[in-house]
Amino acid sequence: MQQVFTDDQGAARIDLPSCDTIYTMQTLLADVPTLIKDVNDPYHRFEISLKPSLAEDSFSGIVLKIENDSTLGCAPNYLFDFADIQFIREGNSL
Repeated sequence: MQQVFTDDQGAARIDLPSCDTIYTMQTLLADVPTLIKDVNDPYHRFEISLKPSLAEDSFSGIVLKIENDSTLGCAPNYLFDFADIQFIREGNSL
Protein backbone atom coordinates (compact mmCIF):
# COMPACT_ATOMS: atom_id res chain seq x y z
CA MET A 1 0.00 0.00 0.00
CA GLN A 2 1.28 3.45 -0.92
CA GLN A 3 0.32 6.60 1.02
CA VAL A 4 -0.12 9.87 -0.85
CA PHE A 5 -0.98 13.25 0.67
CA THR A 6 -2.45 16.31 -1.00
CA ASP A 7 -0.36 19.37 -1.87
CA ASP A 8 -1.19 23.02 -1.04
CA GLN A 9 -3.81 23.07 -3.80
CA GLY A 10 -5.49 19.90 -2.52
CA ALA A 11 -4.24 17.67 -5.35
CA ALA A 12 -2.66 14.26 -4.90
CA ARG A 13 -0.72 12.75 -7.78
CA ILE A 14 0.54 9.20 -8.00
CA ASP A 15 2.02 7.23 -10.88
CA LEU A 16 0.59 3.71 -10.84
CA PRO A 17 1.12 1.83 -14.11
CA SER A 18 -1.34 -0.85 -13.00
CA CYS A 19 -3.95 -0.32 -10.32
CA ASP A 20 -7.25 -2.15 -9.81
CA THR A 21 -8.56 -0.46 -6.66
CA ILE A 22 -8.09 2.89 -4.90
CA TYR A 23 -9.45 3.83 -1.48
CA THR A 24 -9.15 7.20 0.20
CA MET A 25 -9.14 7.95 3.92
CA GLN A 26 -9.44 11.32 5.60
CA THR A 27 -8.58 12.31 9.14
CA LEU A 28 -12.09 13.22 10.36
CA LEU A 29 -13.37 9.65 9.86
CA ALA A 30 -10.12 7.73 9.58
CA ASP A 31 -11.79 4.37 10.20
CA VAL A 32 -14.11 4.76 7.18
CA PRO A 33 -12.25 4.23 3.87
CA THR A 34 -14.02 5.37 0.69
CA LEU A 35 -13.75 3.37 -2.55
CA ILE A 36 -12.61 5.72 -5.34
CA LYS A 37 -11.78 3.21 -8.08
CA ASP A 38 -12.65 -0.45 -8.46
CA VAL A 39 -11.49 -3.08 -10.94
CA ASN A 40 -14.29 -2.23 -13.43
CA ASP A 41 -13.59 1.52 -13.50
CA PRO A 42 -11.57 2.58 -16.60
CA TYR A 43 -10.97 6.21 -15.47
CA HIS A 44 -7.60 7.59 -14.39
CA ARG A 45 -8.54 10.98 -12.96
CA PHE A 46 -10.68 11.44 -9.85
CA GLU A 47 -11.98 14.43 -7.93
CA ILE A 48 -13.31 14.01 -4.41
CA SER A 49 -14.56 16.38 -1.71
CA LEU A 50 -16.13 16.19 1.72
CA LYS A 51 -19.90 16.32 1.96
CA PRO A 52 -21.05 19.74 3.21
CA SER A 53 -23.21 17.97 5.82
CA LEU A 54 -20.05 16.71 7.55
CA ALA A 55 -19.63 20.16 9.10
CA GLU A 56 -23.18 19.97 10.47
CA ASP A 57 -22.58 17.06 12.85
CA SER A 58 -23.41 17.53 16.49
CA PHE A 59 -21.95 15.78 19.50
CA SER A 60 -23.84 15.21 22.73
CA GLY A 61 -22.15 15.74 26.08
CA ILE A 62 -19.75 18.44 24.86
CA VAL A 63 -20.50 21.78 26.47
CA LEU A 64 -19.03 24.88 24.84
CA LYS A 65 -18.55 28.02 26.94
CA ILE A 66 -18.47 31.52 25.42
CA GLU A 67 -15.25 33.05 26.76
CA ASN A 68 -15.48 36.32 24.80
CA ASP A 69 -16.83 37.57 21.47
CA SER A 70 -14.33 35.53 19.46
CA THR A 71 -13.49 32.48 21.60
CA LEU A 72 -15.31 29.32 22.69
CA GLY A 73 -13.83 26.92 25.21
CA CYS A 74 -14.70 23.51 26.60
CA ALA A 75 -13.52 21.01 29.19
CA PRO A 76 -11.76 17.76 28.17
CA ASN A 77 -14.27 15.23 26.82
CA TYR A 78 -14.52 12.05 24.76
CA LEU A 79 -13.71 13.91 21.51
CA PHE A 80 -11.05 16.33 22.77
CA ASP A 81 -9.08 14.60 25.54
CA PHE A 82 -6.82 17.48 26.56
CA ALA A 83 -7.02 20.62 28.71
CA ASP A 84 -7.44 24.29 27.76
CA ILE A 85 -9.39 23.72 24.55
CA GLN A 86 -10.22 26.92 22.67
CA PHE A 87 -11.93 27.61 19.35
CA ILE A 88 -10.91 31.06 18.15
CA ARG A 89 -12.70 32.92 15.36
CA GLU A 90 -10.42 34.31 12.67
CA GLY A 91 -11.43 37.50 10.91
CA ASN A 92 -15.13 37.79 10.09
CA SER A 93 -15.73 34.08 9.44
CA LEU A 94 -18.84 33.84 11.64
